[in-house]
Amino acid sequence: MKTTRRLWFFAIVVALAFSAPAIAAEHPFLIVKQDKFTELQGRASQPPWKEMKATAISMANSLTYPVAGTKIDKSKAMIKIMNYTALAYIVDPANRVTYKNKIRDTISHWSTHYPTLDHAVWADTVLGGSAYFMSVVALDIIYNDLTTTERTNAENILAAAQNGWNWPLNRYGAPLAFALFKGDRARIDSLKQLYRKEIFPPGDGNLAESRYVTADGAYPAGINYSWQRLAGGHDCCRAAKVYTRYVLEHTGEDSYYSTSVMRNFNRWLFTFGTTPFRTHTVFGDTENAITFNAGRNYFLDRYSAESAALASWYVNGALPNSEASLFTYILMTKQLPPGQKPTSQIFNDGGAAFWEKNSSELSLMGAMLNQTNSEWHTHKEVNSINLIGYGEYLLVNAGYAGAMSVYDAGGFDRAWIARNANSGNTVLIDRKDHLADIPPSISPVPGAGVTEGFVTAGLDYASGDSGKALPNGKHQRNFIFIHPQDGKNGYWLLFDEVNAISAALTTANVLLHPNSNSFTTIASEKEYQWKINGPFKRQTKDTFISIFLGTSPKAQSVLLKDSVWVRRDGYIINKYLDATFATDALGKANIATVLFPHDPTHAKANMVRLSGNGFTGASIDHGNSILDFALANSSTGTVQHGLVSFKGKASAYRLNNGLLSFYFVRQGTSFNDGTSQRRGFSSAANVSVYMKNTAGKIISPGTNVTFYYPGLTGVNLNGQTFSGATVSIPAGTHDISLVVGQNLPPAAPKNLHVVQ
Repeated sequence: MKTTRRLWFFAIVVALAFSAPAIAAEHPFLIVKQDKFTELQGRASQPPWKEMKATAISMANSLTYPVAGTKIDKSKAMIKIMNYTALAYIVDPANRVTYKNKIRDTISHWSTHYPTLDHAVWADTVLGGSAYFMSVVALDIIYNDLTTTERTNAENILAAAQNGWNWPLNRYGAPLAFALFKGDRARIDSLKQLYRKEIFPPGDGNLAESRYVTADGAYPAGINYSWQRLAGGHDCCRAAKVYTRYVLEHTGEDSYYSTSVMRNFNRWLFTFGTTPFRTHTVFGDTENAITFNAGRNYFLDRYSAESAALASWYVNGALPNSEASLFTYILMTKQLPPGQKPTSQIFNDGGAAFWEKNSSELSLMGAMLNQTNSEWHTHKEVNSINLIGYGEYLLVNAGYAGAMSVYDAGGFDRAWIARNANSGNTVLIDRKDHLADIPPSISPVPGAGVTEGFVTAGLDYASGDSGKALPNGKHQRNFIFIHPQDGKNGYWLLFDEVNAISAALTTANVLLHPNSNSFTTIASEKEYQWKINGPFKRQTKDTFISIFLGTSPKAQSVLLKDSVWVRRDGYIINKYLDATFATDALGKANIATVLFPHDPTHAKANMVRLSGNGFTGASIDHGNSILDFALANSSTGTVQHGLVSFKGKASAYRLNNGLLSFYFVRQGTSFNDGTSQRRGFSSAANVSVYMKNTAGKIISPGTNVTFYYPGLTGVNLNGQTFSGATVSIPAGTHDISLVVGQNLPPAAPKNLHVVQ
């Protein structure tokens, strides 16, 4: 009997040994090991580590847990105490016992704080989850200086509070910290995969609301939440969301630094989500227009040199904010590199951002949103644009002031701001709102991304496909930035192609929201000018945005309506343009619009509406015999204007003293400047092409293209030169330069110039 009992007991012990979680062999290990402490202490001789050390010591000595405070006060205090005190423990060894005791005593408050939290409330569970995460990390750091009893007590307290956390990323990051601390293999494997699926695109897996970052780096929750959830905009509030992946990376449990998705996210955030004056572009739930010198920006070299250079430009020499402490101090191993201002980029599954090429904060920048996924913080902004220029927000979307249903913003509520496409710089068909998923509170239907585009020194182009977002047709927005050149100012063009499902009495509605309620009608139904004003005006000088309708709207259809741009720090009721255009017998329209910024040092061009057989558009006269044209083809035939002709959906070109300087054709087969020594091209299939003098870009489906230029003897395709004017261009986007006045050998076999 006794033998049987002994065998049974032994079997239970063996089973438990194999099933019990494996305790980590040594502490600390979650984000730093103890053999690194001396090196970390040595960093404090130079900035920014010197300043972070001083702040950590000061805060560790002054912060107290607010026993009589609110739940929010308690969670925030815990985050700060753990953040600063854990760092002080490392870098100020002379007072280590004081810091150890403070962390130990603060952890004890979880036994009374955790039961009060309502995990269905954002502030309780997200702030609480971050406090919990930081408590586990801090316990790991002081572990070796605790007695066995102190360790057991602290672990038991945290074990009782490890479950029930809510909200994306936080629901997995908070308990994952404790699972890692305890070596709980089953929970680690489950939670780290769930956390990963919240970030990475399909292939790695994603959850129902499609919160993942796209392959090109776009995050669907709006610019503000991109900073907060993934980039650590405020270290105080979302530690469990942001820093979990750094713990996973440090412990070898998962890899984030080496993934293209995260490198692309950094590029997207600084390029698409940032303005020349280092604030946020306004898409989705964007509540702030401030610079985040958050801690994460100082160690992005772990992802790529480009990420670090963009971050360095963004922080512009500023020290990490006062909240950046433990993780920044540890993970930032060297000074930031020289800054790299963003340049124009296209994100096929996220949108496009076009930047003027100079170092000034007053430069031009424009972005078009077209993401292929969405979530609750996404707005109905498919193909919407945000324009920045001369130090001001020029065209804006509706913004965000929190998740409440009604704002103190002139009566505009969240339904208008986030769930009505009229609140953004969008296009409607027959005034029907964009679609939302079922239930509609989840997220709007996303677009189909950027279907083609390119960036060059003189002209940037992106074409956004509305996908299934519109209930009654398709909208293709062609967004073009004409860079400053030839001594003349830059501006933007829109060619909005609308294709309604039903042709009967169909209209297209173009909506544009300047950051102003001060407007002047220059010419009714044609040209309108806004002077930027209101609480979010940044410059003392007057800055303007002029909207010129190159395509005639329906008579008496241009309306100036009230909308809102709302932020945490206030709102502006702006006057937006709502113009209605007729479609043709097939339910189609091609609408040309010029968006021209100007201020006292950047003159406005003189714009004239043009129309003719099968086309509409505008001339843009910069003076000094420099004249641009923007023409939308409303037919399938060839457009003729003056000497110039083209066959395609749209064209933009410049004449300098009557001589062609550059041309752009969207999805066409020809351009002819009409001179005796022709400049232009012809192709066997539709291509999109831009050429300035002898250099440019082409998007080809795979077709033969013939180029025309005086003295042309060959064509250089992606660095490889071929004799003659005709070249077989493979599918894709390619660099083109024309060879003029050179004797070239016979053309190489075609298979030599196929781009792999």
